[in-house]
Amino acid sequence: MAAANFGFAGIVTQKLTEENYENWKECLKSYFIAQGLWDVITGKEAKPTESSRQYESWRRKNAMALHAIQVSCGADTMSKLRGSESAKFEWELLAEKRPLPPAEGLVPVEVTAEITKYRPLYKAVEEGDWEITRSYINNEPNIVRTKITLNGDTALHVAVMAGAGQIKILKHLLRLMSPDDLELKNDMGYTAFSIAAINGFQEMVEKMLEKNSNLVNVKDQHGLIPIVLASLHSSKDMVRYLYKKTPHEMLIPKNPDRSGATLLNCLITDEIYDVALHLLQKHPLLGFVEDIHRNYTIMLLAHKPSAFPSGNKYAFLKRWIYSCINVEAEIQNFVDTQESSDEENITRSRPYQSIGKILGQVPDLNHLYHKKLRHGEALQILKCLVQEIPKLSNTELERIGLNKAIYDAIKNGITEFVDEIIVTTPEIIWKKDNKGRTIFAHAIVQRQEKIFSHVYGLNGKMRIAVIRHDIFHNNFLHLAAKLSPHSRLERISGAALQMQRDLEWFEVNISFSFYVCLGVLLATTKVLENHLV
Repeated sequence: MAAANFGFAGIVTQKLTEENYENWKECLKSYFIAQGLWDVITGKEAKPTESSRQYESWRRKNAMALHAIQVSCGADTMSKLRGSESAKFEWELLAEKRPLPPAEGLVPVEVTAEITKYRPLYKAVEEGDWEITRSYINNEPNIVRTKITLNGDTALHVAVMAGAGQIKILKHLLRLMSPDDLELKNDMGYTAFSIAAINGFQEMVEKMLEKNSNLVNVKDQHGLIPIVLASLHSSKDMVRYLYKKTPHEMLIPKNPDRSGATLLNCLITDEIYDVALHLLQKHPLLGFVEDIHRNYTIMLLAHKPSAFPSGNKYAFLKRWIYSCINVEAEIQNFVDTQESSDEENITRSRPYQSIGKILGQVPDLNHLYHKKLRHGEALQILKCLVQEIPKLSNTELERIGLNKAIYDAIKNGITEFVDEIIVTTPEIIWKKDNKGRTIFAHAIVQRQEKIFSHVYGLNGKMRIAVIRHDIFHNNFLHLAAKLSPHSRLERISGAALQMQRDLEWFEVNISFSFYVCLGVLLATTKVLENHLV
């Protein structure tokens, strides 16, 4: 096992890239075989129970294999693995499941010849020439369900891929097809309906649904339903339309295809917060289900400061106008209405209220109005998630990475995230991370004074909070005296701006250190006053 100490160069010659994939795979496989780790990678040596004698041996081999994979991958590749602890899983993800480039000459000659004779039909459908298309269909009625391209596309696929302008020929084809014909897939696993949904061709989608309403349930080769495919491609209007047509039993948390969780996270990514809120209210546990990219909603929100008021830095005038806009009543009315209605009403146009009616007439102010509306909806989403946290076990919270989500939210300055967590789960203020630091200590390290200000609301617990130490024996004052995080210091760079950067360092560190010292002083003074009384 001496080779276990080898560095990256002792395992593969180059870190994994798209260009060196085959060489990387063979080098790493040879290394695993030579080190006696291949059975762990393939699963032949299965993971034993922790009480078994073989567990420590398997655990050591798994760690060695895992390390070999990690040191032979670039940072961009490792970010996709998201902290997996299984060498077998990472190997299958990177080596076994990675699609190989298509090899030439794989299509049999007879198939190529068969497809070639349909080339005039393909061209006619693509150009919307119904006369030529009809003549082909009259001679061969079954041709409407025949694959006419090397990619396995039917005439309906071709019509959809030709663009929304070919709606007329699509209507002609639909009249000659049975409902089941519309569920035919090409070699990539897509129905014509899925392709139309991805591209946002709503009229085409509507006509196909009139023929076969089950199309919203037909999955592609990866198990994805059309609304999820549309959301993954940021086809926002199509997502709103399909949300009204897709049965909600397809989106429940228990579905193994994770359609609901994937859709929810895509909605949040694309800032379609009203639909996301409606979905989460119907299925609150979706926020704690892993999506197809192994993400959780609460982690996604912790990395999206733009979704909340604290993440937007407006100039004075816009900040004042923003503060004058009142959307709370509208959001609450929306929430109350959706709780007692179905998804048919989710995409209704919501009228401006109060100042929103006036602001809606001015483009720049209209932007602020909708921005605040989205902030309010995102906050409601956060509230829905946080309300479910007390119902989850510690194992479930660890699985979804709640602690990391909280610390990431602090790092990104999302004060609303911490506000909601503290209100719903007050004991979180005493919870420590692996460095022995509470959320307040972490706020000091990240120079997030608004989050640290929560310490003033602790009353009698205040003094205990400010004098607690981490595992390095640092209290709040020690942490405040340290340099700002690299991300804060690097906001201003370049030799010509060195003086400005130095001033930034002084302002961030000295002012924040004073702020924390003042907090500690106030805490101590309050305790002395109570003692004297």
